[in-house]
Amino acid sequence: FYQAGDELDEEIYACTELANGKIAFCGRTAGVIGGTNYGGYDILLGIYDPADDSIVFYQYGSGLNDRAFNVHDVGNNTVALSYVTSGSLGGQTHVGADDVGVVFFNYSTETWGNAYQVGTTGSDFLDTQGKPSVLMGDGRIAIALSTAGNFNPEDPNNQNYGFLDLGLAIFDPSTETWQRTQIGSQSSEIATSISARGETLMLTGYIEGTFEGESEGIFVECDTGFSFKGIT
Repeated sequence: FYQAGDELDEEIYACTELANGKIAFCGRTAGVIGGTNYGGYDILLGIYDPADDSIVFYQYGSGLNDRAFNVHDVGNNTVALSYVTSGSLGGQTHVGADDVGVVFFNYSTETWGNAYQVGTTGSDFLDTQGKPSVLMGDGRIAIALSTAGNFNPEDPNNQNYGFLDLGLAIFDPSTETWQRTQIGSQSSEIATSISARGETLMLTGYIEGTFEGESEGIFVECDTGFSFKGIT
């Protein structure tokens, strides 16, 4: 059993085994455990090496509150972290109260790469109770979120259905672009986890109202045409 921290608050939300056998984990810190504190909560990334029984910490932030919710090994000694920020991480445009995004870190050179974030003028957030992002087989990263706004204003058919909707954002590192959509009822839907089966995505969560006849847990499938189906 291992633990580490400082006199302030640290939380860990997810971990993954890297191709080199090390363990990467992520969350948030209010202190100085992996370098400079940027302000508020910073993204916290830790890498445990079982070969020499050591942990190295890194942190990154916008000056406001930033949290990493999942971490993925994307190859080339690099991990990608899905995050929520109240600010502009890495100089990205801040859209609303809270935005979601993906940021990269090279653990060989110990350097943070580019951050990419999207959002609405309302609040967009991830849930700590599940795994809100997944690395797809083609290298894209899909994020299941809850959104209080119109998550894809470029699509004239997209709309905000209720107080909170299920949102889906897919980031393509090869083109540095986002694909995004949402679905919901007149009540609130909270996304908790997402998984991938080929190019088909499965989102799970819960509802505070009536959603296609359901009133508690929900399961939504998104097909290759970026269309929701199979709501149960």
